[in-house]
Amino acid sequence: MNTETIRVAAIQMNIEPGNKHKNLTEALKRIEEAKALEVDIACLPELFLTGYSLDNIQELAEEIPGPSIQQLCEIARKLDINIVAGSIPEKAGNKLFNTSVIIDGGGKIKGVYRKVHLFEPFDEPKYFSAGSSIDVFDLSTVRIGVEICYDIRFPEISRILCLKGAQIIFVPAEFPHPRVEHWELLVRTRALENQLYVVAVNRVGSDDRASYFGLSMIVNPWGRVLARAGSDEEIVTADIRLSQIEEVRSSIPCLRDRRPDVYKLSLYK
Repeated sequence: MNTETIRVAAIQMNIEPGNKHKNLTEALKRIEEAKALEVDIACLPELFLTGYSLDNIQELAEEIPGPSIQQLCEIARKLDINIVAGSIPEKAGNKLFNTSVIIDGGGKIKGVYRKVHLFEPFDEPKYFSAGSSIDVFDLSTVRIGVEICYDIRFPEISRILCLKGAQIIFVPAEFPHPRVEHWELLVRTRALENQLYVVAVNRVGSDDRASYFGLSMIVNPWGRVLARAGSDEEIVTADIRLSQIEEVRSSIPCLRDRRPDVYKLSLYK
């Protein structure tokens, strides 16, 4: 991985509800395609293994590391590629979480992020427990953060990741129609207000709940879209220049000029 420039990929794919074998096979194939594009970090969509097949999610869920994540670790090690494994239904004791797994190019699990904000219109709180930790992860020369789909509507998560040193935030998602405008506005705003890169990876296709529009995006610290997918399965890539983060922050020092002393005195809770 180049210490100055990192090539990232958003793997935009369809997801067949409940068909773990087919979805995993497709994900592994797409990761190989991303490596052929000389990608350093590839990100999959939210619940890429199962989709929102919640009626049987208990049976579909896996512990971490389980068989599916082990296969992702193997391909990461084989290809020397870092993977943000979108999210999977994680079985942890008697609880289920909507969990992203971060895997480095040596095939090692660097950590997990459990979705903090569960989306009630899709019945998530009936099946999943909410995560309670917001962490950053080091992948070679870059520090990343993850937030999952609905989380992007809550600016606190992105700001916490920013303050913890994240240079790229990955957002695996299943954002449905008709909220296309919300998607683009939220993704670009999170990059702009935190002056970092955002890689937002949405799915395509449809299920019994909704249809999904894709439009995965890679956005720079100015809020400019470097790469944008359409509404079909595809891989979009962009080269991220890490030094641009400090250039932008020096030009407009929003983070330096924060006033947490005033914020603490407000009625905000």
